[in-house]
Amino acid sequence: MEKLPHLPPEFALAPIEKNAARLSLLKKLIKRKDVSDIINACDAGREGELIFRNIMRASGAKQPLKRLWLQSMTADAIRTAFAHLRPNAEMLPLADAATSRSEADWLVASTPRAPSPR
Repeated sequence: MEKLPHLPPEFALAPIEKNAARLSLLKKLIKRKDVSDIINACDAGREGELIFRNIMRASGAKQPLKRLWLQSMTADAIRTAFAHLRPNAEMLPLADAATSRSEADWLVASTPRAPSPR
């Protein structure tokens, strides 16, 4: 308790062991010379954005990023979304919210709880 609050200088991430091979494959694909842009097609919302950003951070990707934002999986909706890819700058507030939520969850989960009074 005397060391609280504990705020790490950096929130280091490690891949989930069962997904490490997938992450390794993604890194290899991202680093290909013919990959000029990366399109985030993860689930629309904060959690999908967080997954994508964590993959980009782990890969060290330097390519321009764009966001495919889908609310429907119909062929027309997919074509429309690809025709209107969102710029990375537009998605930064969502990415920041996702990161903040993830880090806050970690802080709350790792804080020891005082025994409840009886």
